[in-house]
Amino acid sequence: MSFILDIVFVASCAVIFMLGFATGITRSSFAVAAGFVGIMAASYYPYPYGINYYIIFAVMAMLVFFAGLVVRRLVNFFYLNIVDKTAGAVLGVFVWALVCFNVILPSIKNAQDFIEDSRVSLSRFSTMTLNRYLPQFGAFSLRDIRQNILEKVIEIQNNIPETTNEQTETGLS
Repeated sequence: MSFILDIVFVASCAVIFMLGFATGITRSSFAVAAGFVGIMAASYYPYPYGINYYIIFAVMAMLVFFAGLVVRRLVNFFYLNIVDKTAGAVLGVFVWALVCFNVILPSIKNAQDFIEDSRVSLSRFSTMTLNRYLPQFGAFSLRDIRQNILEKVIEIQNNIPETTNEQTETGLS
């Protein structure tokens, strides 16, 4: 199982690398900044309800995105295109690895068991490395989280009062 996870991870990293290389870090960062600036500008508008919010968001996002296009032209003008594309590819793979090992992999049923039981695996190495350097992600194992969720569900089920026949006949619940 861990070998299959490794193959899927490497294949997805290759796709993300190509997408990041095609996009570049300049376009990616300005696209993200456009969303944040648009939301911030629209939230400062005194009437945040209705179509006005969306118009302000769209206008500010377009302005930031167009500023990014100007910066991208400058990057191309100074022959920094390969640096821009390589940085975009590296950033894309790094973000994908963080998402993969902290969101996707723990959500796969029994994936944590296979990773912990395997001797040599890219998934095991990456997960253990991230847990070592980013302890907030490794604070709980997937088994602990599942056990806590099951305990809470059982506790909630035990606290639900059951209705008796007398209560339903008299209309009390």
